[in-house]
Amino acid sequence: MVGAWLLVAAVSALYAAACCGAVWAIGLSWWWGLLPVAIAVAGACTGMLLRVNEAHAPTDSVVIKPVDDARIHAVVDRLCALTGQDKPVVRLYGDGAPNALSFEPDTVYLSMGLVNRLDNRELEAVLAHELAHLAHRDERVLSFATLMGTMEWALTLPAMAGMLVAAAEGRVCRVARRCGRKWRPAFGASTGPRTPEVASTWLPRPPRPEEREDKAFSPGAARVVIILAGLARAALILLFLAVLFPALIVGVLAYGAALIPGRLVILVLTRRREIAADRAAAELTGAPSVLAATLARLTKSIPLSGDLRGLGNASSQAFLPTSRPGKRQDRHPDDAIGKAMDRLWDSLRSTHPSVESRIRRLEKQSARMTGPGGA
Repeated sequence: MVGAWLLVAAVSALYAAACCGAVWAIGLSWWWGLLPVAIAVAGACTGMLLRVNEAHAPTDSVVIKPVDDARIHAVVDRLCALTGQDKPVVRLYGDGAPNALSFEPDTVYLSMGLVNRLDNRELEAVLAHELAHLAHRDERVLSFATLMGTMEWALTLPAMAGMLVAAAEGRVCRVARRCGRKWRPAFGASTGPRTPEVASTWLPRPPRPEEREDKAFSPGAARVVIILAGLARAALILLFLAVLFPALIVGVLAYGAALIPGRLVILVLTRRREIAADRAAAELTGAPSVLAATLARLTKSIPLSGDLRGLGNASSQAFLPTSRPGKRQDRHPDDAIGKAMDRLWDSLRSTHPSVESRIRRLEKQSARMTGPGGA
């Protein structure tokens, strides 16, 4: 945990140094450069509280009860008794590829492909790995680091605020329509004429209450409502044009400037958290070799993906990457340089260390645990 937060702090320090150098170069006091970093920290904290960078858990999952699979619950109970952790909710999702994911609050997802392939000792190793993620609060660490390191909050927060403004302006227009004014939302979908193909199959629908011709207010009250609605609509549009739209443009520029170095740091962090979870799982179960053998066997079942599109947000929460590099179809068999560049590019984008690296570390840990100074 200390190493993870130190890495995040190092990224923040680099941004602070860059900002201070930039403001000093234009003739201002250097400490003005700390203001953007302070805003970045506040934005990342707010984004983490709002969970704007939350990875999506599997949707087709069911809770595994003790009567459904006593074996899984026996393993989880034993591990929780050893660690003192609260027992997580265990859910099963219908994927043939073997994998496991953990999310806060304490929930562990197991794929059907994983449960059907593992014996008790292998299942214990995988569950210990996921419990380590939960104990280390890795989802929270990675969420903050991603928002801070890549300035992603600078895009998501203005976008969310813009959505709220658009929703509020749409409600104002609905009130105006009840007063007889044919206002259309400025940020809504296009209401232009339909194409002939769509018009030929379009059937009229009953008008909604706010679209009926009869007025919901008396003439005197309607005039007051229209004035208030117009002022509210003007304020919302002005807020969007004067504040939110410029903030979004600035956010795009900040995100673009921080994207490459920030992503590299995030990848380093996610790999270090995987290694830390492997080490903690091996110490908890006392069998690093079992975890290493499980990694080696299950890796062969990871689906191939030539462009790694399966590596989404949830991959950093997974026991194994959600996909692995495939062979490029457009590469000539003799193009050794191209293949080497492909392997380098795939390794740079992977959220997990290579399986070979994880196995080597586990083998060294096993040697230490069984050597003269071990158990």
